[in-house]
Amino acid sequence: MCLLLPASSVAQALQPRPDESEAHHVRRALLATAGISFFYHLGNRVRGEQTAKLSLSSWGANIKSGFEWDHDPFGVNQFGHPYQGSNYFNAGRANGMTFWKSSVLTAFGAASWELFGETNKPSMNDLINTTLGGIALGEMFHRTAWLVRDPSATGRTRWLREIAATVLDPVTSATRFVSRDASRVSEKSESLIPPSVGITGSAGVLWQGSNVQQIASHGLTFVDIDLLYGDLRSGRSRTPYDAFVVHFRAGGGRALSEARVRGRLLGEALSSKHDHQLTIAQTYDYVSSAAYLFGAQGFEVASVSRVSPLPGVDLVLGAWGGVLALGAVDAVRPETREGQSAGGTGVTAEAKHKEYDIGPGSSFGGTARLFVRAHPLAGVTYQGYQIVAVGPGRNHVLQRVQIDLRLPLPGRLDLGTAAEFFYRKTYFPDGGARRERLWQFRLYLGWSLTTRAPVQ
Repeated sequence: MCLLLPASSVAQALQPRPDESEAHHVRRALLATAGISFFYHLGNRVRGEQTAKLSLSSWGANIKSGFEWDHDPFGVNQFGHPYQGSNYFNAGRANGMTFWKSSVLTAFGAASWELFGETNKPSMNDLINTTLGGIALGEMFHRTAWLVRDPSATGRTRWLREIAATVLDPVTSATRFVSRDASRVSEKSESLIPPSVGITGSAGVLWQGSNVQQIASHGLTFVDIDLLYGDLRSGRSRTPYDAFVVHFRAGGGRALSEARVRGRLLGEALSSKHDHQLTIAQTYDYVSSAAYLFGAQGFEVASVSRVSPLPGVDLVLGAWGGVLALGAVDAVRPETREGQSAGGTGVTAEAKHKEYDIGPGSSFGGTARLFVRAHPLAGVTYQGYQIVAVGPGRNHVLQRVQIDLRLPLPGRLDLGTAAEFFYRKTYFPDGGARRERLWQFRLYLGWSLTTRAPVQ
């Protein structure tokens, strides 16, 4: 297995051995990156992909042709490529490289794959998605896997933890198994121990539709998992991803409905009591719903304030805005006055057959959440995105409003309900527009666990 090429460990690399220079770690990371690309290439060859038939002539053609915008399947470009990028990123982290140096390594891995990993022309959107999405998913998986590992443990518990961490960060785990660090007793690096961790899960049923008849027709099961690593709402920070939030949803009509990551790059308290916080974060979004397909890599500036009108009662207010380095949204065609799709002016033959549009854009939103004795009782959130499509010139505006209510139950359980309204409007080059609306209601049973002490 080519993923087993590197031979070092995160724990040791964070405190390098005297006889190992930084250049040595970089060489091993580059070797691991090449091994990862070869591993993906073998996967394509086994599946019989035509793009896997590489040759010197195909490499030369890719170098001469330059980059283009491709339209591979939505899931491949918006989740598959970022995940591949996370492997490149963790090839660096597993070999002692910093966040920023691992980010450069990710860009190198993405570019080399586009030029030499496939026979089709190199793709600009794949380069962006693999790099930025790989950084976001990579550091998130890297730190989450270290929540699972316990290098100070021994015996069966130690091995079960090491194996479980492999699911989250296979590159670092493979490195640890090859170097035997997976069995060597050591202390976990303090940089990988957050001050607090919050985990919530929920499972339930959702109903969705554009009218009452559709909503009432049938329900869909779903499962949510949320991870709050560190505290995004307080503290001065210059360490990337020392605090982040992750949201995953499975079900609801899709195998994977949502995946969102918000990782803090910079944080600054705006008051001595840490009641007001300014954060610059990297963002990753993947949404596959009945309302729309949406994926994006970007950056946001967020302001969060916390007020306590009564003892034990906290109101958290937040607002954010940012840029989408690259976003993707499913393509739609104009409507006639009767609501039928129009195939007329403003839509090129190429645009009619595109599954989704890609382009830069912006993000914006706000939230208000009520906590009683640290329990989230109610909240309202507004999210907005805007994407200007490359090529067709379509301008997409996506909006979502969500209202949540949660009733505490004995133990760590709660009963929750949520109402969501999705609205999208697409503007076309000829001046026409199309609007789509969708309601969604959820009923679920939730569970939460929060540790305030450092997680060893």
